[in-house]
Amino acid sequence: MQIEITGLNHSGEGVGRYEGKVYFVPFTVPGDLVEVEPGKQARRFGYARLKEVIRPSPDRVTPLCEHMERCGGSNLHHISYPVQLKLKRKLVNDALQRIGNLRDVRVLPTIGMKNPYHYRNKAVFHVQTDLFAIGFYQTGSHTVIPVRDCLIVPPEWGEILTFLETSLRELGPSANDLSQVTLRQSHHNREIMLVLSGRNKVLRGPEWDGIAREIRRRFQQVSTVASSNRFDEARVLSGKGVLIERLAGFEFAISPAAFFQVNTVMAEVLVQKVMEYGMPTAGDTVIDAYCGIGTFSMPLAAKAGKVIGIEQNPAAVKDARRNAASNEINNVEFISGDFEKVLTQLAPSLKGVDLLVVDPPRKGLTAAILQSIVKIKPHRMVYVSCNPGTLARDLSSLVTNGYKINEVQPVDMFPHTAHVECVVLITKL
Repeated sequence: MQIEITGLNHSGEGVGRYEGKVYFVPFTVPGDLVEVEPGKQARRFGYARLKEVIRPSPDRVTPLCEHMERCGGSNLHHISYPVQLKLKRKLVNDALQRIGNLRDVRVLPTIGMKNPYHYRNKAVFHVQTDLFAIGFYQTGSHTVIPVRDCLIVPPEWGEILTFLETSLRELGPSANDLSQVTLRQSHHNREIMLVLSGRNKVLRGPEWDGIAREIRRRFQQVSTVASSNRFDEARVLSGKGVLIERLAGFEFAISPAAFFQVNTVMAEVLVQKVMEYGMPTAGDTVIDAYCGIGTFSMPLAAKAGKVIGIEQNPAAVKDARRNAASNEINNVEFISGDFEKVLTQLAPSLKGVDLLVVDPPRKGLTAAILQSIVKIKPHRMVYVSCNPGTLARDLSSLVTNGYKINEVQPVDMFPHTAHVECVVLITKL
């Protein structure tokens, strides 16, 4: 089939029509005329595989990443970066209109990066122990592609992963206990944290302690080697146990199981927009929901009267309290627990909430949480979202309950992928 690509979907696949039916075609660009081979079909849409670009879009570029079509790490290297930013703004606009039925919302141009390469300060690599391979999953499979020249992570990580692969070959049966490898690197001092995740447990034993010590001996930038499990429990195998990062003028200590924005450069942009939209003043009471290690809480507390940070991950709350103390921030309180339950408990004692900041996971806010927010009636809200679809759904609910969507600012936290972060200003009518 020959299809003209007219758009991009939320997964980064090109969208076109053939005989009235919508087709999704990976690695195509709006404006391409392509020959495709039909794949999996549904009643109203289908998938197709790119066979040939007959007439390339003017926005198509030669991808610098040679692994793009196999590796699931990033899939938009074939689209010029300025056009990626325009397409992400359109994705946000489309989600607001199609999912949220919000047609008159001001969506600003996407803020991009000056250098959209090697930007990630954290990445999770999968382990395929039968091949002793560490890397990213191949698109649509659980086969590991051991990429060592990835354009979205720091270049020095490749040698560490190669050494780990060699260590696994020498380890014997214990190697099967390792499921993932996480690397983090401070933008501030370039130190590296390595976290080895067990399949069902924190890794223990002299063999893992030995690997940790050898990694730190060989790679001077590695300041911590730790192990964790899927329950966010962690054990330091060697080194400091925390990574130090600087953001928005504050110093943050990050432990192995805690969340921190994966793009430090653009996290600065997020903080700036949260402060600009939130407009905290000395008399304000602020709630920072899903506060993590205090990334937004600390800058907010520097301007507000009182900040309450709520976070479900106990390791992150421990980090947040330590960070507030080390930065001499005394007007912030961090509470560990489920946001909905904590908010319900706090509501009777709150005389008024001037500003509520929410930064939920991809699934967005639950219906119960939205109802709790409506009950406490914050005067202003700033919603930080990594999923335009759930953002549109939640904004629609807030509009129904008496709030106005003032402005949406897309931020390109993840260049060369279809993901887009948004910061939204919301006010009570």
